[in-house]
Amino acid sequence: MQHAGTSSHLGHVFCSPQLQCQRRHRTSCLTHHSPRDRAQLCSMTFQFRMTHDDRMHGCTPNLNKSLPYQYLMAPHLESDSVPVLWSNCSRTDITKFLDHDWGSCLDDEPSDHDFEFPVIPPGAMYDIRHQCRLLYGTKDRETSDIDVCMKIEQDVCESLWCSVNDKCMTKLSTAAAEGTQCGDNMWCFAGKCVEIGERPQAVNGDWAEWSEWSACTRTCGGGLSAANRHCANPPPSFGGKYCIGERKRYRICNTESCDVDDPSFHQVQCSAYDSIQHKGVYQQWQAVEMSVNPEDVDANSKACALRCKGRGNSPTVTLNDTMIDGTPCRLGKRDICIDGKCRPVACDWNILSDALEDRCGVCHGDGTSCETVLTYFNLTRGTGYILAHVVPGKARNLRVEEVTGTHNYLAVKDAQGNFLLNGHWSIQWSSTYKMAGVAVRYERALDDRETLTAPGPLMEPLSIYVLYHEVENLTLSFEYTLPIENASIVKRIPEFSWSYSGWTVCSATCGGGIQIQNPQCVEKKSGVVEDHFCNAKVAPSSLERSCNLHQCPAK
Repeated sequence: MQHAGTSSHLGHVFCSPQLQCQRRHRTSCLTHHSPRDRAQLCSMTFQFRMTHDDRMHGCTPNLNKSLPYQYLMAPHLESDSVPVLWSNCSRTDITKFLDHDWGSCLDDEPSDHDFEFPVIPPGAMYDIRHQCRLLYGTKDRETSDIDVCMKIEQDVCESLWCSVNDKCMTKLSTAAAEGTQCGDNMWCFAGKCVEIGERPQAVNGDWAEWSEWSACTRTCGGGLSAANRHCANPPPSFGGKYCIGERKRYRICNTESCDVDDPSFHQVQCSAYDSIQHKGVYQQWQAVEMSVNPEDVDANSKACALRCKGRGNSPTVTLNDTMIDGTPCRLGKRDICIDGKCRPVACDWNILSDALEDRCGVCHGDGTSCETVLTYFNLTRGTGYILAHVVPGKARNLRVEEVTGTHNYLAVKDAQGNFLLNGHWSIQWSSTYKMAGVAVRYERALDDRETLTAPGPLMEPLSIYVLYHEVENLTLSFEYTLPIENASIVKRIPEFSWSYSGWTVCSATCGGGIQIQNPQCVEKKSGVVEDHFCNAKVAPSSLERSCNLHQCPAK
């Protein structure tokens, strides 16, 4: 997996208009004391919710005044005469931000510009008098009253004092701009007065060696291991370019199944908060599986937030923005959280693999090792809970559908006769529930039609009931697949052809985006299989259409 960037919660601020408004009042940290460019940079750091380099946040500021730099997020800027750098704490914040894709709104292609940048430093273009007028000039103040302060002896490369209405003033020991003349054949550079032309050559960065693979985040069920490399061989300096390419890579580890009786990895993380007071109260936290709309632009991030609830009727609470890498994030799939985002994992346990599991649950399969069962249940009279069908264990691709909407309800029992859905005359919300060891989606539409869907395979049989309490004609359809006994011996001949997938989510929510339909290989009876089963020579091209053409709201 490629991560070209190098940074919490930030993207939710940076890419969310609502949170931008909430945070903007905090961006005045240095605006009254520092130059305009540094104030703007400071404003950006709070958009990223970066912390100051203080001991409270585990990061000590650079207090060695002999070093030729200072950290941008230091609690106080001592001087403007030396360059500012990002501390290791700031680098960690920014890296977390980009790795979590919280700045997804920054991924748009930049506009074409033909910028011409000056090749000489700003102090060589604007003399020291002009710099004073830029610093202190206002609409209400005549710039003729502003000049360089001549009353004190000053090193303009370290601190610039200006005369305003015959009074000497400075702003946080603001230094003159680089390139400002400070003597005969001398100019300011990096806070020092040096010979004109004496400027270090740019050094481009290059990658260091990959680190060892980290320990697996899980002991079973599919965890994550990572390796890093840094742009430090050498690091970029004096305007040199940063490295381009893969900075972090991942691999799935410990894929063997966990014990059935073990708590989920999500539950383990919720339980870790049992010993921590929440709003002054200790809770016994339970994991909450959230159903996320796949068309939500933040769906992948929301799926990886640690959501838990206390016992009883306690509300659901987000205890952490992200779950630990390797946490399953979509019921019924192998997808796991990686750097705070739900990422697809293929059936061969590779992150960027094209491997597909066929309808029969076989990785790289052609769909011929199972058969489809389709049956119907009709009811015209009855009362209470009536058994409609028993779905056997090992069933996959389950779909139970009410053909026409009625005022009756579907209910489900496990193999031991315990209600799992809509039992004891109590009707539950549309949601995803865990039954027979798998995720089962229950939906009730506005027209009262109900559906049950599950990818499977079921770990045990499920009994489907109808809670019948109104005299209406009711028809249910049951469709699922079962493995064929001796499928390797008695195997039907598969039939493959090209079809199209559904339209992708629009690339933009407003202002005009694009949707794409990609060709996919399908087997006549079993559905989508890997593309290599079809004849690549006759594969159709992808289709494209415009979407969300309405104007974006004014910013």
